[in-house]
Amino acid sequence: MKQFLLSIFLMTVVSSLHAADTVARIAVGMDHKESIALLKKHSAEDITPGLAIVGPNGEHPLHGLVWALRDYDAIIELAEQNGKITTLTYWTKKDFGTSKDHRARTEQNVKSLTLDPKGHAVSVEKQKEG
Repeated sequence: MKQFLLSIFLMTVVSSLHAADTVARIAVGMDHKESIALLKKHSAEDITPGLAIVGPNGEHPLHGLVWALRDYDAIIELAEQNGKITTLTYWTKKDFGTSKDHRARTEQNVKSLTLDPKGHAVSVEKQKEG
């Protein structure tokens, strides 16, 4: 019985390690809860409470809006409505951390963001203009 439980435990550990090794794609139109789960699997930390962001009815601190990806050079903002991502905004950590003016000039509204854990690489698919 102990060996059986140990086998199940090891399969669970290997499975969770494999999940963090797979490429993740987050896109506009995707389920918001699913995207948050993917972000957390890829070292994301909710930094919204530390920012001076106030909700439409004066709510503060807010949660789940701006995410820092520790293992990647990325800060992203997820806007959602009715459980779906409506806007996905991307910055490098340097651009986000410089100043609010610089942050506003360097923000990129993107269609999707792909995280590759092997090289800690981020690739973005930009929104089509027009």
